[in-house]
Amino acid sequence: MQTCAKLRMLDNILDACKLMDEHGFGLSGISYNTILHVIQKSDKPFLVWDVYEHMIKKRMHPNEVTFAIMVSALRKEGKLVRYLNVVERIHGKRCSSPGVVVNTCLVFQIIEEGRIEDGLEGRIKEAIHLMQEMESMELKPFEETFNHLIGGCSQVGDWEESLELCKRMINIGLLPSLLAFNKMVEIISKKRDVKLADELLTVLLDKGFTPDENTYSLLAASYGRAGYVEGILKHYHEMKYRSHSPSASIFCTLISSLCQHGRVREAEEYLLLMKAESLEPHAYVYEALVASHLEKG
Repeated sequence: MQTCAKLRMLDNILDACKLMDEHGFGLSGISYNTILHVIQKSDKPFLVWDVYEHMIKKRMHPNEVTFAIMVSALRKEGKLVRYLNVVERIHGKRCSSPGVVVNTCLVFQIIEEGRIEDGLEGRIKEAIHLMQEMESMELKPFEETFNHLIGGCSQVGDWEESLELCKRMINIGLLPSLLAFNKMVEIISKKRDVKLADELLTVLLDKGFTPDENTYSLLAASYGRAGYVEGILKHYHEMKYRSHSPSASIFCTLISSLCQHGRVREAEEYLLLMKAESLEPHAYVYEALVASHLEKG
């Protein structure tokens, strides 16, 4: 394999690695580093990621030389600054560990590949498996890696894996990003009981998580579809407590749900509050109010 690498036979190197593994001839760390070094020096530095991914899957521990080669490849591809910034956003300071940058980049690229190739679901499963391999090798995943996977799982409708990843984050002392959490809430609310997402939000609030208006809007809309008006009221009052201004959609959902439960007087009170906020009700809100009054006679 080292000879193939030195002869610049790059396009078939990964297939050759897999073939040798299948026949019980696993490569050494030195061989992997030689291959990565030659690819990095070539006009196809992007090929290092396929080899590095294979290396991790085969539970071959990267060393300092490996990480140095991969960072050089990132620099050559013009991606180093981007991923340094990603990790800096996670830690609040510039990261000095090349392994963190390299492994975060690998998971990101797997998912981005899936989007481009219209095979996101399969690539997400690969990325999750790869992250588990990294954890078993004591290569700790970071917030941005989890967030990327939560968002990807939500995008393909896998609410169970999305929820599991979020719980794993919490268990190791990390919090999901607003974007990732809201994507998860949306898919759980559509495919499963909204209370699952609501219970998780309660846990996160105790740990310092700060939801936004979109979080509450998603939960309120889900409770509205489920016909559970108390859930909507809960989040309306929580928004007010946290100095968020309820949106027109939350008011409309709340008023129409109150009407459906025969609580017309309360619905009219919230309509007045809505107008006091200079928010315009949708036509269906007035229709719900009229229908409730007619029903009451």
